[in-house]
Amino acid sequence: MYKCLPLLLIVALIFSSCGRPATGDDEHTTLPASETAALTLRAPYAAQDSMNPYFCISYINDALMPLLYDGLFSVGADGAVYPLIGASYTENGSALTAALPVDTVFSDGSALTAADVVYSFIKAKASALYSGALSGISAANAVSAYEVQFLYADSFPGKAALLTFPIVKNGTAERADSLPVGSGRFVLTRDSDGAVLTVNPHSGRQGRVGAVSLVETSDTGKLKYMLETGEIDFFCSDLYGARMARSGATMYAYSQNSLVYLGAHADYMSRAQRRILAYAVNRAEIADSVYSGFAEAAILPFRGQSKLVTANMDDTLAAAVDTAAAEQMLREEGVTYAPAGTLQPVGGETLSLLVNAESGYRMEAAECIKNNLAQVGITVNIRSLPFAAYTEALENGNYELYLGEVKLPGDGSLDAFFGGNAGYGIAETSVAYAAYQAVEDGSGTVAAFLTAFLEDFPFIPLCFRSDLLVCGGNIAVPGADEAFGSPLSALEQWQVV
Repeated sequence: MYKCLPLLLIVALIFSSCGRPATGDDEHTTLPASETAALTLRAPYAAQDSMNPYFCISYINDALMPLLYDGLFSVGADGAVYPLIGASYTENGSALTAALPVDTVFSDGSALTAADVVYSFIKAKASALYSGALSGISAANAVSAYEVQFLYADSFPGKAALLTFPIVKNGTAERADSLPVGSGRFVLTRDSDGAVLTVNPHSGRQGRVGAVSLVETSDTGKLKYMLETGEIDFFCSDLYGARMARSGATMYAYSQNSLVYLGAHADYMSRAQRRILAYAVNRAEIADSVYSGFAEAAILPFRGQSKLVTANMDDTLAAAVDTAAAEQMLREEGVTYAPAGTLQPVGGETLSLLVNAESGYRMEAAECIKNNLAQVGITVNIRSLPFAAYTEALENGNYELYLGEVKLPGDGSLDAFFGGNAGYGIAETSVAYAAYQAVEDGSGTVAAFLTAFLEDFPFIPLCFRSDLLVCGGNIAVPGADEAFGSPLSALEQWQVV
């Protein structure tokens, strides 16, 4: 979670996503020079933040990274892998070998080799934004000039889907103020007039957009205003701060592996209590009302389109809410929500819900959850704290429930929850924890884990939220419907109408 969960959640979270549209189609239309318009667009960026992908911390800059740097592969909505830099790969047990095309070059014309990929992996593995997503890979080694072998720490399926981290030229990304050399569609240059993205002449993917002028801003809350006043032509949003009105702009949703969930402290919340909450919360209302439809309701910890779901279990309960079942469970099991030893015992069926006060979307989602649970007789006290205090409360175990978000890696693995930085309150003795470990050591299946998950609910999935591309009304974005991954995945083909 960027700023909505513990920093480390967000870290894992944030932004290893450099995917492409949901179809996974990575073909690019290169227009003849006579048909290529010299179109210049304007976009915001945070000048005080780094433009080095391994050092930047803001979403506004991270959203620009897919324009400058390619990963080995991109990932479609179903988890399928498509080549960007990497031409092919083979798997052998816990190892994956990626073969690079011999004719790929960086923006400076130098050859892209295995040494560059290994260097990039080391930098990504040590970075805040990518370390969580790469926790399942223990090492990378060059086995030839154009082959890289990755060694994996577990048996979770979909290994190649983790290889989306940015590839930069060896030795060019050492410091936060470094501007690494990449192989993406654009190159960043700075002059007395500011910063601008110009077409990378070596990319082979030139289109209608010839340049993107970067407009400095230190206040992301003003982006909609900047768009309305004509200072910028588009911006990307991670639906974190104040809720955004639909009026005055065209909005395109790009699905993500960003899971919004309800966490529970196992010391204070039993399995029966968690199951009641899972039945009572209205996920569809959160996805449709709180996130204005820019989210996918989910009861499972994997996206509905993921092969991890479709190959193992029918996700018919994705948007389900069953208050009658929740009320029945309350009566039959005699569950109380003020157990002995609770942090703030107030008596009766009352719960405290911790939420990051800096996110308007999270605050509204918390109100929705409060209203849902009131319908089955459970009173919720919302405990909203600034991000730093919110994170401290989680780290100290000072919560009963909390509302969080984490960005899952390309393969959809849940390492962040089971043994990772998002595992707040999850008991290692739970049946779901054991079932997940069995998937990772190869002794269990994803289907068995999902069955155990629905019995245990170590955390309660709510929805997978999208990122937004917000454009002025004069910009046409081909292929934006039902898209997945980076909102800027096809920027070079945008048109002004």
